[in-house]
Amino acid sequence: MPAYAPQPISTLSKSLTATGSTDVVNVTEAGVLSAIGIRTTAAADGTPTMTLDITIDGGTTQHLKVYTAATSFDPSLVAFNLNGTSGAGAANGVVLVLGTAYKTSLQVAANVTGASTSTGTVQVSVLRGKQL
Repeated sequence: MPAYAPQPISTLSKSLTATGSTDVVNVTEAGVLSAIGIRTTAAADGTPTMTLDITIDGGTTQHLKVYTAATSFDPSLVAFNLNGTSGAGAANGVVLVLGTAYKTSLQVAANVTGASTSTGTVQVSVLRGKQL
């Protein structure tokens, strides 16, 4: 079993007012994708949708739908309250625990389609380890 050295957490704050894809992590090395944390920092209106596009070892990109303006986090994700508020918008955080090894490369991108008409952001943090 290989050993892994924790790497600095990679974080991106992605505005929901601008469409497009932005890399959170893009490395060529062996390692393990440990976890991804997602947090909304402001409510959004309009029709923004954000996916996490994850590509491991140059294979097929997996598009994980994580956020839509109408429902905040995708209903398949268990969201939790980070700011102590209640009511609409209280469930503003998600942690995906993955533990997925990669041999040659890892790319995690935040991709927004259907821009918001007001300020709204989603923060994505990726925790990974590099194989020793």
